[in-house]
Amino acid sequence: MRLTKGNLQVKKRIKNNQKGYTLIELIVTFVLLGLLVAAAASVLSPFMRLHLNQTNIAHAQTLSDILLSKISGQLIDAEKILKSSSEDYIQFINEDNELVTIATLQTFMNSSLDIDSETQKLLEDGTLKKTILNIDYASVEIGPDGELLTKTNNSDWYYGVSTYQSNEISNLTFNYNSTRKTVKITLQLKNIKTGYEYETSKIVKCINLKD
Repeated sequence: MRLTKGNLQVKKRIKNNQKGYTLIELIVTFVLLGLLVAAAASVLSPFMRLHLNQTNIAHAQTLSDILLSKISGQLIDAEKILKSSSEDYIQFINEDNELVTIATLQTFMNSSLDIDSETQKLLEDGTLKKTILNIDYASVEIGPDGELLTKTNNSDWYYGVSTYQSNEISNLTFNYNSTRKTVKITLQLKNIKTGYEYETSKIVKCINLKD
């Protein structure tokens, strides 16, 4: 086949069209892609924050309902509430003649309250967190003037750490109204990963209290 001038020009054009992208073209492409990603992130970011907040609220509400229900169930059986020097824990005598103490494990330690030996061991092993709810049960004998004569620790109760879903109890207080025979429980939770805080309260009527 003879090569004519026209054939040579066609081959030359094909050869020129087979060249790759230039460095400038690549840079421009990456810049445009970066701008598109940044624009998409700016649009999605508020929705992601909203979703995260809603998730935190849902987890905190579920956990607070669980904890408040447990505390309320214990207080309903209270026959005699003992005065405490601090509002971050509450002690009372239930219908089974047990001394019940409700607080966080951190409060138990700070206030030198008795903790069951098994619970103390789990704390030392790092299995339990100090910011979870703890309920201590102890058998007691009460004197004629209402004083505690003897006390024998029975057991401690708590929900496992997994129940808290990265939340911790940052504040737990009890406000006893002797006139109305009610206890106001204030519970504050904090997510240790996001820093989100949630506070709620509940008033419990102690229907079994004796005068």
